[in-house]
Amino acid sequence: MDSMLLSIIIPVYNVAQYIVKCVDSIINQEIKGKYEIILVENGSSDDSYEVVESLSMRYPDIVRLIRIDIPDVSKARNIGIDCAKGKYVTFIDGDDWIEPTMFGALLDIAQSYDADIVESNYFLNVPGKELRIIGDNLCLNEGKVYVKNGLQAMADILLEKCTSSPCGRIYLRKFLGKECRFPEGVFYEDHACIYRWSSLAEKVVHLDKAFYHYEIRPGSTTGITQKSRKKAADFFNAEFDRIAFVSGNELMDVATKKEVIRHITHRCIHIFGKVCIIAYGADNIYNPEMLSLRSKLLDMLNLPWSLIRYEDRIRLLRIKYGWRGYAMKKMRKSECGR
Repeated sequence: MDSMLLSIIIPVYNVAQYIVKCVDSIINQEIKGKYEIILVENGSSDDSYEVVESLSMRYPDIVRLIRIDIPDVSKARNIGIDCAKGKYVTFIDGDDWIEPTMFGALLDIAQSYDADIVESNYFLNVPGKELRIIGDNLCLNEGKVYVKNGLQAMADILLEKCTSSPCGRIYLRKFLGKECRFPEGVFYEDHACIYRWSSLAEKVVHLDKAFYHYEIRPGSTTGITQKSRKKAADFFNAEFDRIAFVSGNELMDVATKKEVIRHITHRCIHIFGKVCIIAYGADNIYNPEMLSLRSKLLDMLNLPWSLIRYEDRIRLLRIKYGWRGYAMKKMRKSECGR
């Protein structure tokens, strides 16, 4: 029997109306080798389980169905990794879909270049808007191949030259080992870990071609809720934790490290002002959780000033000495749509 070439891990949560299109786009792949689709249904409140159960019966030699009761995308993905049998592993979200040539192209490159990770561009599908192609900083979508080491790949993610999503990439399963897992119980789990995975790689190859369709769905939750506050806090913490990781990396050259940290500190201030303050709302700027995030942000004042842009230092001082006025100004701008 041929060995398994690729394991495709799909967390399934409230995607009953999208998951068939997702799976069909995989079944139609041009893959030269054996592959498996691991569907991890995790506590859906719609008919997702019934739909994926029918898919597992329709494709019994390809689809493996796992059911857990906890709605946690990280846990679902981690279970998928632990159960995977393929030489390579990849991830797809249950409401997205892929072009038929994606895995054939990425697997050919992975094997030709002996790569730990192969990454590609993706399509951003927003209802009512023109289709956009998102990739690395070049993103000409001409099918060219770029080879980098792990530190270069990590820096590209941290500088937002390429995405921190696990999707649109394939990983050598042996490379993932026991170290590369998603943090459970948090939002923005990929933002917190994919750059760390890349830093461990010996070779990362980027294919400048889009295959993955990332669907932006209408009807997102509005209003200030406990969930939106947690999402804001998790987003901020995932970004903030990058500072310590980069600061402690002895292999990164000084110039790149400085560029990366300056970018991260700028992002932290942006996320705090545009996401956290808005999520907590005007009545909660002295909420203990909000003040804890503010205290963490102000710790950046202890960094060497060369690692913080001048305008960001000014913002930090305003947050420290004029907190209420700064927060109220951000709220007013948000209400005005700026």
